[in-house]
Amino acid sequence: MIKIQQLSDETINQIAAGEVVENPAAVVKELIENAIDAKATDIVVEIVMGGFSLIKISDNGFGMNQEEARRAFLRHTTSKLSSIEDLNTLFTMGFRGEALASIASVAKVQMVTSDGNVGTEIVIHGGKLIKDQVKARSQGTTISVESLFYNTPARKSFQKSASISTSEIVKVVTKASLAYPECNVTLISQGEVLLSVQKEGFETRVKEILGFDQEALVDFADSNCKVFGVIGNPSETRVNRSGQYLFINRRPIISYTVSYAVLEGYGTRIDAKRFPVFALCLEIDPKMIDVNVHPQKSEVRFKDERFVASLFRRAVFSAFQKKEAPEFHLPLPSRPIMKVDFENFSFREKPTQTHTETPYFKEKSLKADFEEYTLREKEAPNGQKISCEPKKRSIHVKDIIGPFALFEDNKACFLMDLLAAKSRIVFDQVIEQKKIAIEQFLFPEVMEFSLLESACITSNIEKIEKVGIALRPFGSQSFLLEGLATYLTKDDVKDFLSEVLRVESLAEQKWAELASRFARKSATSFSLESAKLLIESFYALNKMPYCPKGKAIVVPYTKETLEKLFA
Repeated sequence: MIKIQQLSDETINQIAAGEVVENPAAVVKELIENAIDAKATDIVVEIVMGGFSLIKISDNGFGMNQEEARRAFLRHTTSKLSSIEDLNTLFTMGFRGEALASIASVAKVQMVTSDGNVGTEIVIHGGKLIKDQVKARSQGTTISVESLFYNTPARKSFQKSASISTSEIVKVVTKASLAYPECNVTLISQGEVLLSVQKEGFETRVKEILGFDQEALVDFADSNCKVFGVIGNPSETRVNRSGQYLFINRRPIISYTVSYAVLEGYGTRIDAKRFPVFALCLEIDPKMIDVNVHPQKSEVRFKDERFVASLFRRAVFSAFQKKEAPEFHLPLPSRPIMKVDFENFSFREKPTQTHTETPYFKEKSLKADFEEYTLREKEAPNGQKISCEPKKRSIHVKDIIGPFALFEDNKACFLMDLLAAKSRIVFDQVIEQKKIAIEQFLFPEVMEFSLLESACITSNIEKIEKVGIALRPFGSQSFLLEGLATYLTKDDVKDFLSEVLRVESLAEQKWAELASRFARKSATSFSLESAKLLIESFYALNKMPYCPKGKAIVVPYTKETLEKLFA
């Protein structure tokens, strides 16, 4: 029988580290938060090999004396709170007291700190104290984390590449520098400065780091709550929420409630399928939120979610009203003023789930019809496998109706979704790592990106070229667009790269799905000849007639088909 036993402190720390220390970016996040809570005004982050070899963070904060330095590496030791009631008045970034103990259990950690008097050096390897001695240092703290996950090889094997880890660290440092514009923040990777910002205002820092086109400043208060920040131009939208930065009491937060409320504040200025870019801050009484709901503290729970949504909706709406208000007002005839209940007001109806209709053609019959016209193997009477050559194709396109083609093949009629066929062709090219033809531009186009986007693009530039976008670095935050695959347009590039920025750690399958999605959405008008070439290219794949999402690409156009349609 298995006997119940108590785990060792070392094992407990390594298990707990899985929740806190997920990757090098999580280590950087925790240590930067400690520096900020120590009232540091200068923070320097140095990384080597995406943080796997070295993470070094130096600050000029309060520092610690020798006794505090020793206690800092014990589990559940913190200077942020003493009881659960303190969460109701909490304004610090950290509060659980788990970060240093978790990091020290899975890495080799050195800390040199001083409160302005005697300095202290603590060295811990895998949770074991190696050195504890006096060491000179000016006021502040320097923590070096080497060989992350050296003693947990299973976790290390699940980590992403160094380049992807670097881009994730850039995200963490970017958010911290946006939340605390009064701090000087520097990020150095492999000896190269990736980010360096000096003390400045929030709006200036947003423009410097994110670089999106500012539409209006937000400054709105209600019920002792304040929303302020910057919203982007309605013409500069994205296909996802990668350009949205939200800070609640200076804590970087992800909130779909707020994101949707901001979208409503834009009204009809942007398309329903696009997302605005913004950097907004909310100052709110800590009693109105619960920050202890997520291991990485990236989410909060609102006491009155409806009020918070209304607050952001009104803040954005008010910012547009102020910007778009005319400078001179003609006298207007007096008339009753219509009062609007902003608490229940919504520019858009909340999206409802749509259910895919049941296809007219069952998979089994469609498969049988398709296999009749594709290469396959048959079994001879003696049990041997013989190859049957497909019938010689004689494709004749009868008509084009939008993205659909009606064509004849060997005296049988078919309907094909050309965009679905196009997406399947691109999907197979990417998944099989075939070279996608890129049309080179006669005059390359310079494209500007934010610091965060540039780091992500640089770390994925080879994969980006494989899916049909030829980019070449042209300065610190600029790239030359030298060519594109035929399934993409110049307008697609920003959206495509925005998707890469959102999910960046893409496997080959995800890259293929992303490329096929853009191939399907391209608004190409087909001629009879181009449709014929596309149909022939699709049949050359010798694949089943389904797009990457599993929907039919080609269906037979028979009397039985028509009878089912009109049944």
